[in-house]
Amino acid sequence: MKAVKSFSKPVFADQSERGALPENVQKALRDAGGALPLVVLIDPSYEKVYAAFGHAQLKGQDYSSIFRQAKKDVKADIKANTFGLPEAPAEKADDKEELAESDDRIKVRDPQFEIWRSSKGSRIDAQLLAIENETTFVFKTRKGRTIRTTADKLQATSVQRGRKLAGL
Repeated sequence: MKAVKSFSKPVFADQSERGALPENVQKALRDAGGALPLVVLIDPSYEKVYAAFGHAQLKGQDYSSIFRQAKKDVKADIKANTFGLPEAPAEKADDKEELAESDDRIKVRDPQFEIWRSSKGSRIDAQLLAIENETTFVFKTRKGRTIRTTADKLQATSVQRGRKLAGL
């Protein structure tokens, strides 16, 4: 799938894992048809499906042409900064003071990696570093990327857990 690799990363799910996927991904797989392989192009937060293709649609096709619109849509969303969760640059060693407690930022002491969920059901394995202005959650992924998102974009259980860890 060279045509897709230029703007995506493959994720494989077997039949037994379909039920654990977010509902919109399950629907996209159903809509693509029953025969394997199925290709679904979706953003990293599993919130937006760009395209879904079944075996019949893929067989004997010029992939660069059938993926063209999805690739264009992905690029547009990246440019508009609406592709997946909003990300900030990775935290640098000298940025540690920035995460110190202040009137509008509460740092989480001894953050641990946990699974956090968006309001749409997507997952992120990250440490909660701080909560800013009681509504912005600052996470750090295992790859060292810092992600900021607001409470309304997280599931209620993740918001409650985060507030408890921050002592709110």
